[in-house]
Amino acid sequence: MPAIYAARTILLALHSLLLAGCAHHPATGMDTPANAVAGTADSGIALLQSGDLAVRMGRDITSYMISRLNEQDSSYSHCGLVQVENGYPWVYHCVDNGQGAGGIRRDSASRFFSPAQCRAAGIWRYALTPDEQAAMRREIARYYRRSVSYDTGFDLETDEQVYCTELVYKVMNIVKHDNAYIPTARRRGVVYVPVDNLYRDGRASPVWQKAFK
Repeated sequence: MPAIYAARTILLALHSLLLAGCAHHPATGMDTPANAVAGTADSGIALLQSGDLAVRMGRDITSYMISRLNEQDSSYSHCGLVQVENGYPWVYHCVDNGQGAGGIRRDSASRFFSPAQCRAAGIWRYALTPDEQAAMRREIARYYRRSVSYDTGFDLETDEQVYCTELVYKVMNIVKHDNAYIPTARRRGVVYVPVDNLYRDGRASPVWQKAFK
């Protein structure tokens, strides 16, 4: 079975439970700061710093389904961690290519936030000490060098495969020396990491959010 169909099977099961037991969560306010330019992410990219959490909402049905697995805020479906290298911000994130492969990518911020592939984008900032910043760089580099593949089984017990929120979850728990710094959720027996658990409840501060047409 192709990876994307395996992932969608799990998502469909989780999504049906979510629809049955939870009310719809409207998206939070967008388009801040006020000088954000409609249709571009340039104003947000200019604000990016190493250690930031980059989030986006895709335009396809799978993104919609994933966003509905969030616990409180369904604004976003995908995420990555930012590292500024040679003066430019890059986003490290894990994606499924739909062909049983995929894995961790290093994309320019302009590509990650491209309105062609996302209808909303946001930046959240973790409070990190210099030592924590260094620890994040090491952990991101460790995962990236190993060419870790995408985890279509949503299994948090293995490091051989990870999905997007799992990458952030594991990196931040190591950076903060706290295995429960990012909380998990459980639906239909599957323990997973919702996108909104990465930043809500004061874990990160909002920097910029934008809705695209």
